[in-house]
Amino acid sequence: MEGQNTAATATDEKDKKIVELSQELEAKDKIIASLEAEITQLKSEKGAAPKAPTVKVAKKTYMVSIPRFNFKGKVYTSADVVNDQKLADELVKEDSGVLVEVTN
Repeated sequence: MEGQNTAATATDEKDKKIVELSQELEAKDKIIASLEAEITQLKSEKGAAPKAPTVKVAKKTYMVSIPRFNFKGKVYTSADVVNDQKLADELVKEDSGVLVEVTN
């Protein structure tokens, strides 16, 4: 009789574990579905994202790839580059990674 109780207990424990794992799986499936929906939403918003500012130097168009940067010991913003042609010229001359040529 004791052997049957042990077997029944083992079966009960396995059944509980199956239920527990099924619940975990269901919860994870809900999380995955939620994240997939968020990815879809972000992909659709990506097209509406604001474009990086651009500036023209020597008849070429450059995109300001970094919103804030340090150049020659001073901190600049992308707006500074757009509004200061001399700064834009210097960045191109120095082959800075701040400006990336836009190809059409």
